[in-house]
Amino acid sequence: MIDPSHEPISELPRMPYDPGPASELLTWPVALDRLENARTYWLTTVRPDGRPHVMPVWAVWLEGAIWFSTSEDSVKGRNVAQEPRCSVSLDVASMQIVVDGVARRVTAASDLQRFADAYTPKYDWQMTVVDGAVAFDDGGGGNVYAVRVQTVFALSDDGSFTSTRWRF
Repeated sequence: MIDPSHEPISELPRMPYDPGPASELLTWPVALDRLENARTYWLTTVRPDGRPHVMPVWAVWLEGAIWFSTSEDSVKGRNVAQEPRCSVSLDVASMQIVVDGVARRVTAASDLQRFADAYTPKYDWQMTVVDGAVAFDDGGGGNVYAVRVQTVFALSDDGSFTSTRWRF
């Protein structure tokens, strides 16, 4: 996991247009606010035959990573088990963000409880920790994964087209 108190390296990504001077980079606190408060995150995984698979997930930003749950039998669950490299994207409050990282399964009861404690109030959906995974009152649930961030790319949608890449 990344150190949540450590601000990553900001840089201007190469773009097919002139995005303006580096002094106009987006700030990490603004991007972090979007990562923490988004409702729907789009998880992109890769099938064994190389085809991408994109699905919405509810997730939380916790300890410098994006945490989500899914059934081990779901396509995304099977994909992450086979190939943990993935991307997570969101479009919120005039900013698009893409996170590239590596997912790892979370199994420690204390970590799962921290996830449940963050997830439950965010989505108003009660979850409990059960046998190295989580369960919902409706019978759903599954494994929990934390996507360790490698890079974050953000593009402002406020008309300025300001873009920034953060490396960890």
